[in-house]
This record gives sequence, structure tokens and C-alpha cells, in this order.
Amino acid sequence: MNDARRLHEANPDPVIAIGVDGTVVYANPAAHALMQAWGSSVGAAAPEDIASLVAEPGGARADVVVADRVIEFVASATSLDGATVLHGRDVTKWHDASEALRSQNDDLKARMDESTAELEASNHQLHAVLNAVDEGVVTINAAGEIVMVNRHLSEIWGYAEGELLGMSLTMLMPEEYRDRHTGGLQRYTQTRQGSLVGSRVELAGRRKDGSEFPLELLIAETDIGGELFFTGSIRDITERTRAERQLRQSEERFRTVFGSSVGGILLARPDGVIFTANPAAHRLFGHAEGGLIGRRFREIVHEDELEDDLRLFERLVEGEIPHFLGERRYVTPDGGTVSTYTGAALVADADGTPDYIVVTVSDITERVETEIQLRSARDEAERANAAKSTFLSSMSHELRTPLNSILGFAQLLELDPQVSAQQKEQIRQIRKGGDLLLDLINEVLDLARVESGRMTLSFENVAIGPAVAETLEIVRPLAAERSITIRDHASRHYALFAYMDRTRFKQILLNLLSNAVKYNRDGGSIEITCDHTDAVVSLRVADTGRGIPADQFAELFEPFNRLQADSTNVRGAGIGLALAKRLVEAMHGSIAVESVVGEGSCFTLHIPYADHALEEAEELAHEIEELPVEAARTRHVVLYVEDNPANLRLIQNIIDLRRNVELLSAPHAAVGIELARAHKPDLVILDIDLPDMDGFEALARLRNMEETRDLAIIALSANAMPRDVEKGIEAGFMRYLTKPVNVQEFLQTLDELLGDIEHG
Repeated sequence: MNDARRLHEANPDPVIAIGVDGTVVYANPAAHALMQAWGSSVGAAAPEDIASLVAEPGGARADVVVADRVIEFVASATSLDGATVLHGRDVTKWHDASEALRSQNDDLKARMDESTAELEASNHQLHAVLNAVDEGVVTINAAGEIVMVNRHLSEIWGYAEGELLGMSLTMLMPEEYRDRHTGGLQRYTQTRQGSLVGSRVELAGRRKDGSEFPLELLIAETDIGGELFFTGSIRDITERTRAERQLRQSEERFRTVFGSSVGGILLARPDGVIFTANPAAHRLFGHAEGGLIGRRFREIVHEDELEDDLRLFERLVEGEIPHFLGERRYVTPDGGTVSTYTGAALVADADGTPDYIVVTVSDITERVETEIQLRSARDEAERANAAKSTFLSSMSHELRTPLNSILGFAQLLELDPQVSAQQKEQIRQIRKGGDLLLDLINEVLDLARVESGRMTLSFENVAIGPAVAETLEIVRPLAAERSITIRDHASRHYALFAYMDRTRFKQILLNLLSNAVKYNRDGGSIEITCDHTDAVVSLRVADTGRGIPADQFAELFEPFNRLQADSTNVRGAGIGLALAKRLVEAMHGSIAVESVVGEGSCFTLHIPYADHALEEAEELAHEIEELPVEAARTRHVVLYVEDNPANLRLIQNIIDLRRNVELLSAPHAAVGIELARAHKPDLVILDIDLPDMDGFEALARLRNMEETRDLAIIALSANAMPRDVEKGIEAGFMRYLTKPVNVQEFLQTLDELLGDIEHG
């Protein structure tokens, strides 16, 4: 046995030699025991687990598990009689330790993988939460580098998501903040002093586009493994800053208005306690500055209005009314009273709960006192007007009563065929004087009615032509007496209409035409022309009289001012033009005058034009009425109740013109009523001013009695004011005739009513 074999035999570890044919050619004692457990022996084929090592001698290794033992075989570079020698050693303990370590490593790796997944999930959740908040969130390290931002912060600054990571935080600041931030961050990381950690501050940010905006910042500090991180919660406060600025401006304006307002402003709690009031309110209510604070409104409200004010405040607080406005009186400390125009409105908080009441007060004491004075003056004026109207009505009655006899009998005498020519001329003068006096009375009354606002106008679309023609018929005889030529260019305007009172227009025109005759020269002329625009009809009356100086134009329309006419033989009272001016102005028109001394004058009426009044002009027939004595027919009975004998005789003489009419008379209403019951006349004529009862009461009694209820009853009175006529018609008179009586009108009324009765 050579030396190599002896060494192998002494080796406690197994040694096996495998020949080139793969059979075991040698095994030392340690290997024999192993091969028995292996189920192999020398001379047999080598186990497959180690047979492969023969092809890789010199370091090839293989582990073989035999009977719960792990044997590591290594192919030696040396051979034994040409066979490959395999050295084995028991590595069971090392293998077990390695397996245990591997298992431990696998477990650790699994745990690390799980922790990593959890961390990633946590980070994902954190980012989701941060992206969901409506504030920007940024984290920087101690060097000021951005390590984390949420989506909202990127949006605030205008960067793409992820673009900010790694950038310096100073890039998000205006330049003036950058050095201060860098120095402060370095100082804090070194000294832990001067930090804004935990503080909420307002700064400015700089967006990617360079624009700056206000922001609010809250900083938190974190130490991770000895490394400092700072997380900031950032809010864009642009809108809030704008709102705060507007609020400050509003408050400043309110303070300015509150302090400088000339009107009082008070704020009170819902219970009525005043907690603030401006200087004007203190002055208005007579209190020293601050004297109103703490007082209840009920302490300063006038006692006459206290109950109403308390109810209004209660309704305001309960939400029944949004505000109230009105005149209110308050008391001052000295016992005086101040009148105000007060407004109050409730201010509620966000949830609708009443917070406070704003009260504004304006001093109207002077206005109220002025209104009281005006009312007193108006009442006094109305009383004066009423007294004047009563006087005028009474004067009219007193003047018309004798005129009734004068003019009535004069008209009857004119109808008497036995009157001589000289007597007719005398009668004509009587009538002329009476008519002038009656015209004067009517003009004075009309002027008084216009000036007092009691003139009632009846507006209609009036054809100019016919109205002019009718008026000229009255004036032509007067002009003919003085050989005055009338050139009429207006009466042909049948299709031209003006919106006015027909009667008053004719009255105005008659005055102008009468003046054109009176103040003209003998043999002169009068020219009447008419034209219109889209809005106005203009009617001109021009004469060839002596003219009027321009400096007297304004005096023309003054009542009772006849200029220099008193020195002439022209009769008049100076009322006509004054009345004409007031009447035309009451019809929304005007009157103008042009005149040249020595050549004549031209008066122009401007009246509202009625362009769509009528499609065709009305054709008016003008007939001269006669007073024929009618042939006898069915007799009628007329009862006249009148206490004035002259008036009674006048009516008797007029009725005598109707041969089939019998007149009964009574001097008192009571007698008249009894006669009416007894005779049931066809017509009853009542005077209004009777000694025992007035005509209205007599009318009422007749209407209330069965026997006289359906009688035809008219009034004949010297109470000739328009309101007297209206009152009579409203009371139930079928007609209301006025004195002086117009014989023609009276007979026409008589014929109409008796004819109605006869054929009724």
C-alpha cells in the first residue's frame, strides 16, 4: 500500500475513486459505511449523484443526501491508479444552518415586500387625500427643495403635476421674499430659532406666468431620521382679500355716510334698544352725543303714535313686513316735538334670525309746519272764495231780479204792434242798456269762476268754421252800424277742428270781434283768418283801429284795466280780454297780440288742434226763429210760484202769447203745492227763493205726494251760477231757466214740455 492509500485509509471523511468506466474502484473505510447506506459497493457502478464529477476533475462539487446526512463530494485534481478521487465531507450542520438562514431571508423578504406594498398604498392614499383637499400642500427639505406637492398647489401656481419636484421653494415667491426665506431657513436649521412653524401668516406667491397673488400659509415641521422636513398648507386668498378690501371700503363708506349724513341713522336691537346713532340723529332728537345709546325707541316716540309704532316694530321683527316708511313724530328732552320721515328695515343674520333694525329719519318739521300754514292759507282762501262765491251769487240774484222785469217787459213791448217807431227805439235803448248790464254781470261772474278754479269746461272736437260763422252773425249788425267791412276767411273751414269748449270759444271770439268793432274807425275793416299746424289751430282777428302801444301789451289782459279807453266814448268795463285770456288758457291754449299805433291790432288765438275729430265737416243750419202767435188748440194749465209781482206779471204777459195756455200763480210755496194738488197743472214753474220754503223743498214735497208725483216741474231763478243750474238738474227739475228770462228760450221750453205732455 503506497502512501496515498494510507492517507486515504486514515481519513475520517469518505474517499471514493471512480474509474474511467464509472465503477467504484476504491473506497476508504469511512466511504464503505456510506456506500452500504447508499446501496452500493466497490466494483459497482458509482451512484449517479457523484458519477458526473468524473467528467469535471479538479474542483467540481456535488451534494449527496444519505440517511438524513448531507455529504459534499469534491473531485480532486489527483488520481489514484488513474481513477478520479472524490473527497467527501459531512456538511449536514452547515447545510441546515444555510437552509435556516435562507428561510429566514425569504421570510424577511416577504415581510419587506409586504411593508413596501403597504407603504406604497399608504403613500397613494396620502396623495389621494392631499389631492382632494382644497388647499395647496408642499413639503421641502432643509435645503429648501420641494420633495412633495399636491395637485391643488400645482394648479394654484400654474405648473404641471410633478413639474415642481426638486425645484427650490423660492421659485414660488416674489423676488423680494427669496433672500429672506433662504436666510431664515438656514438660520432655523442651525439654531432652531426664528421659525414660523405653527403660525398662520399671509404672504404673496408668484405664479409660473409671473403674476402675484395673496396667500395664507400654515407650516408644520417633521424630523425623519434626523433630517428636517417642512410641510406648508397654502390657501389662495385672492377672493377673500378682494372681499375684505370691498368690506373695508364699504365700512369706510358707511362710516363716512353715518358720520356726515344730514339725516339721522340709528341701529336698534329687535327689542327696540338703540345701540348706535350718528351725530345727525343726536342733533335731530335734541340729545348730547351718546345720549340716545341705550334708550328704547318707545321713550322718544310721540305718545299719539306709540301704539302704532310698537305694532310696526313687532311686525317688522316677525317678518310680516320687510320695511316701513312714513311720517313719524318724536319728542325731544325739552318736551318739544320733531316731525320726521322715518324708514325702518330689519337686518337678519345668515340663518335668518333678526339681528338689528336700521332706522333712518329726516327732519321734516319745517315742511310740516309749512304744510300746516299752507293748509290754513288754503282753507282761508277757500273760505274767502266761498264767501266771494256766495256774495257773487247773491249779487247776481239781486241784479238779475230787477233786470228780469226790465228786459222781459222790454221784449214784450217790442212784440206789441201798437208801439210807435219812437217808442220802439226807446225800448231798444232799454234792452241795449239791460243787455250791456247783463253782459257785465256775466263777465264778472265768469272771471270770478275762472280765477277760483270753479269754471267747468266741456271739451269736444269743435268745427272752427261753423263756430266762427255763428259768432259773426251777432257781430255783423254792430259792424254795419259803423260801415265796418268784415273779411271772413275762417268760416269756410268746416273740416278744421279744435279740441275745446264750444260755448267758451264763441264767448272769446265774440269778445275779440266786439272789440274789433268798438275800437275800430268808422269805415274800417276786420279780417278773420285761420290756419293750423300738427298741434295748434291759430285764429286771427285783425282790425284797422288806432292800435295799442307795445308797452301797454301786458296791461291789456288785466281785469278792469281799459288803458286809455275811459277818455273815449267806447263803453266797457275792461273785463273781456282778461276773461278771454283766462278762458283760452283753461282750454290749454294761449292768446297773443300784435299792434302798430295808427294802423291797427291783431289778436291771435292758439288752440289745440284735433286732427282726427270727424272725417267730414258737420253742416250746420242757421235759422232765424220767429215768435208766432199760435192758433188755439187744447188748453193747458201752467202754475207759476213766484213772490215777486213784477216777475209774475212778466211771465203772465209772455204766456199770453200762447192762447191755449192758462196761468195759475201763487206767492208762496205752500199755496202753490195746494194749487198743484187741486188742479194738477200741465207744468209747474218754481222760483227758488220763496219766503216760506225754497224751490228745492217744494219740489221734494211735490214729488213725494201721490197727486203731484208725475207733474212736469221746471225752475226759473235768478240764482244763475253754473253750480246752481247743476244742483237744480240733479234735484230733479226738468229744466232750470235763469233770470233775466230770455222770452224766446222760455217759449221754446214751454212748447216742448206742453207738447210732450199733450202727445205723451
